[in-house]
Amino acid sequence: MDKVVKIGKCMLMFILLLALTSCSRGTPVVKTVEEPSKESVDIFYKVTALTDTLKYKEARKLLEDRYDIIKDNDIVLNIYGDLEFHIFENYEKAEELFERAIKLNPINPEHYRRMGYIYEAKRQFKKAIKYYEKAVKRTANYENVPFNTKLADLYTDIGNCYLKLNERKKAIEALENAMEKNPYSIKMNALLHQLYVESEEYDKAYKVWKNDNLIDESEDHVYKRVLEWNRLYKAAVEGKNSMTHLQMADFYAALVLYDEAAIEYKKALAQDQANNDIKNKLYEMESYLSFRDELHVLLDEYYRERCINGTSEELTFYKRIKPAYEKIAGLFPQIENNSGITSAWIDILNKEIEKKFSVRIVNIKANGSMLGAHFGRIIDNSVVHSDLWSEAIDLEVITLKNMTSNGLDNWRTMGGGGVGGWSISQTEIVMVIQDNAYDGTLYLASVYSEEVRADARKQYAGILMDKEEKEPLQIYYSSKISAEFIEMQIITEAEKAKIKGVSDNDLQSYLFNKIQKDFKVRSNIIHESQHSIDNKIGTRLKWSGESEYRAKLSQLAYGNLQFMCLNQFYTSDLGMEVNNTHTRANTQVFKDIVQYIYDNSRKYPQIDVKKNILAQLTKLSDDDLKGIAIEIFQ
Repeated sequence: MDKVVKIGKCMLMFILLLALTSCSRGTPVVKTVEEPSKESVDIFYKVTALTDTLKYKEARKLLEDRYDIIKDNDIVLNIYGDLEFHIFENYEKAEELFERAIKLNPINPEHYRRMGYIYEAKRQFKKAIKYYEKAVKRTANYENVPFNTKLADLYTDIGNCYLKLNERKKAIEALENAMEKNPYSIKMNALLHQLYVESEEYDKAYKVWKNDNLIDESEDHVYKRVLEWNRLYKAAVEGKNSMTHLQMADFYAALVLYDEAAIEYKKALAQDQANNDIKNKLYEMESYLSFRDELHVLLDEYYRERCINGTSEELTFYKRIKPAYEKIAGLFPQIENNSGITSAWIDILNKEIEKKFSVRIVNIKANGSMLGAHFGRIIDNSVVHSDLWSEAIDLEVITLKNMTSNGLDNWRTMGGGGVGGWSISQTEIVMVIQDNAYDGTLYLASVYSEEVRADARKQYAGILMDKEEKEPLQIYYSSKISAEFIEMQIITEAEKAKIKGVSDNDLQSYLFNKIQKDFKVRSNIIHESQHSIDNKIGTRLKWSGESEYRAKLSQLAYGNLQFMCLNQFYTSDLGMEVNNTHTRANTQVFKDIVQYIYDNSRKYPQIDVKKNILAQLTKLSDDDLKGIAIEIFQ
């Protein structure tokens, strides 16, 4: 099973996306606050390593014990505040930490956004809005970059708060501002689409849906089912004046948009209160939505306790989520009441729920150690032919979106991690589109702009001090190197795009499509296909992590954008002795790449093998990395 194709590996979302620092091109770091102490930066690395291995109590104690050292580093205080807020639910302590971070660095919008989180969690929505608005004022808007995901996220936060205050007009206004800054935001589009359907602005709803599903009618689509849905939606909008609310409800149900379907069934029932067919359909929709929402809450409780108490909480998993299933079980009278093993009963129900509602719910252990639920609507299923290392396989690919839950890793990182796909059979692989997937991709696509990179350097200068020089073959984690992989890739792709004639105004959209379709989708399919091929031919694995190692080398050898692959594998727990198949695989990939370059130094004169090789990998080309991966695998 693979982690999601993601950009960074630190605990926080805002660091995960792109903690850019000065790169090998020699751009100086711009300081906006006092230089942090080396000791506080060392603690940052220790804390992220602890949290990456789910040692949250240890991370909290380290921050408590070394507070005198970190109290003047606003980025580390932000991490500490997130730990108290999200994992331990100590809102008062989190508020204290964020307030100090603001005092230290009043220009960093992330500190204000975190304060908004606290007040939103306390249901003090007007106060939350004020802090989100303060964050908006401090968030850069780039002249030559059309879309800005950070501003879009903040406007979405504001819109969500207005929605909770039942101020729908203001909510729509805020969400429309978000759409202007990021038309691909899955979270924003879901909210705005429902509001447009509620107000019967179906033309606007369709435009939102098209953006959300990356519909470009001038070209093919990676998801065939989405193309068919687009045909149906277009026809429905064109004939909206002749369609009844019942027909619109059935239409949205066919698109697996059950919130919208419930809205329309309620309208239909108001017009025909004696219609038992409408009553039954509305009952089914509301039963499913109630189940979905309750399961989400129960999983939140489980994930929090799992982070705090460790693997012992996994023994409580099925018992914790059972109440939600007991309520929806009434829709499936053919399934006997639970009288035996709860997990088996839930698995049977999950299969029936999938048949009826076209959603996939699977309880699996990500990385072999993190039990959680993966629950999303099925937007596509298609067959792909994969041919890797002279072994071929035909696989059904299921694609999930609008995730109710994407496992423990997704929850604990506040959307920064999670499962991007899995293969637990020889005939099927599953791909997951995370709720923030397009946001991260669009932000990455803006990195071609020096203005964006410079702003990131200013914002994150507090934790991006590189460590002392390492030995030639030494493997280690550095935020600086992680950022360099991304910057190298995006600038390279931008230069290629300009040669093709892509205009500056279209460059961000072009890079977004290339990264999303040509890298994320393709890379996941290659990775999961390797797992399925290995399962099919019965590959004998000699060490823990070898299955992931083989899949990762396949990505490097057969995929595109090799430096983005390297960044995906470059985790903050690199080299650590932990029982995690991905950590072992990632470490071995980098060890083998570095060793191959060292042993074949004449092939790579640009690399000085007397110095640390890992820190020099961006001197290579995509083709160099692809060739190295082929040699290593063979």
